[in-house]
This record gives sequence, C-alpha cells and structure tokens, in this order.
Amino acid sequence: MKNNIQYFIIILLVLNLASCMRSVTPNESFDNRNNLTLGSIQRTIKKGLPQNEVLMAIGSPNIITKDSGKETWVYDKIYTESISNETKGSIGAIGIGGTSVGYGGGSGKHSDVRTSQHTLTVIIKFDKENLVEEVLYHSSRY
Repeated sequence: MKNNIQYFIIILLVLNLASCMRSVTPNESFDNRNNLTLGSIQRTIKKGLPQNEVLMAIGSPNIITKDSGKETWVYDKIYTESISNETKGSIGAIGIGGTSVGYGGGSGKHSDVRTSQHTLTVIIKFDKENLVEEVLYHSSRY
C-alpha cells in the first residue's frame, strides 16, 4: 500500500511537470508562423519575392483572398506575454484517501504578475505573376 502511494505521488509529480511544458499544435510543426515577427517580415519579405518563398519564410497565411487574378495573404498573430517576479512559498498539497501529503512548503511572498497583449497583422499583396507587390503591417501592444 505504501509503495502504491509513492508511485501515485511520483506519477502526479511527473504529470505536473509535463503540464508545464509547451504543447505544440499539429500546424506548428509544419508552419513557421511562430517566427512571424515584425523584424522577420521586414527582413525577409521584399517586393518581387515569389509566393513559394514567402510560404517557406513565414508559413501559411490565416486568410487568402483573390480579386482580379491577384491574391492577398493575411497573417494574424496574437499572443499574451506574462512577466512575474520570483515567488517563494508553498507549491501545494495532494490529498490521498483522507491523508494530506505535502511537497514544497513554507510561507512566502506573493509576486506581481503583469501581462500585455501583442498583435501583429501582416497583409501581403501579390501581382498576377504571384510575386510580392506590396507588404502592409500593423503591430500593437496593450
């Protein structure tokens, strides 16, 4: 019985650590949208660049429209950045069959967490030969 509780605690700790890891969606493994930054757009996307090179550089767009034989690709990236001070203190406790088994501990101070929202919208217009004709972008932080 004691071994079962120890195994259970180890499994919970491993699962807790695994939940802290970054998950990757299926599209992220084949898509470069994670590299979509204002700097990467300004550095790599130039007038005259073919569509296939845009696709290789920054991945597939969120929206594609076509008007008069010309395509327009729209990329939208929205992410939240959280910054916090180091926190010391108790991590938590696990209850097993009415028994409380603690890990971590002690009293600590509460840290301040600041978050900001970042958005980047990129519009790439192609000519009839599928070469970049114009690049527009808007970046904001709030």
